[in-house]
Amino acid sequence: MTEKNLKYKRIEEDFRWYNPKKESELKDIARDLADGKIFSDRHLWESNQYLFPSVFMVIALADQRFIDNMQHAEISFVYEYLKDSGPTAINGFPIFFTCRMLNKKDSEKMFKYYDKILEMKKKQQEEIDKLEV
Repeated sequence: MTEKNLKYKRIEEDFRWYNPKKESELKDIARDLADGKIFSDRHLWESNQYLFPSVFMVIALADQRFIDNMQHAEISFVYEYLKDSGPTAINGFPIFFTCRMLNKKDSEKMFKYYDKILEMKKKQQEEIDKLEV
């Protein structure tokens, strides 16, 4: 076996901590994101991307093996619930000592739910605005 094959074999053996999410879990994440209960990597503006490892400290402290596993699993969405943020902030952004992740497939599904939820919220707000007493 080549060194590259051994590396990927090790990654596949290591990377058992990511399990694909159920549809109900993806809907819950989308709802919580729409309700403002979640802070994610998407909340960091392009000019503040350098703060990503400071906001999600667990990533900054991760070893190369963990980073390799993230890449192998195609992690594309990193988030955490605001209630789990630390007691301090950096440049106005919360700091987390834990994080949750979605792979590319799950995050694409979750964002489809998210877009539908935002559309529903907009329609609901329009109906509320029409209310008269």
